[in-house]
Amino acid sequence: MVFDLARRISRRAGLSKHGVHILRHSFGSALAMRGAPARAIQELMGHADIQTTQRCMHLSPASVNAAIQLLENAISVETLWGWERAPKGSRDGSVG
Repeated sequence: MVFDLARRISRRAGLSKHGVHILRHSFGSALAMRGAPARAIQELMGHADIQTTQRCMHLSPASVNAAIQLLENAISVETLWGWERAPKGSRDGSVG
């Protein structure tokens, strides 16, 4: 009964894969896109191998872009360590 319902809904939605298994992929993907750790997703999905879980974790382009933004918004190493950049044209940082 659940299998038939899932298959009908998948067809109506125009999904290329039909059936209950797509629900597992949707579950794993939704957790991954919300930042859940892969190990937690593995446990929730009942997988023995993390590679199986990784195959179920499909990321949307927006999630990939959000990950890139994390790096772009990170503070610089110079700021982190208290270093100052040398002024342009100066090798050792001294001016003049």
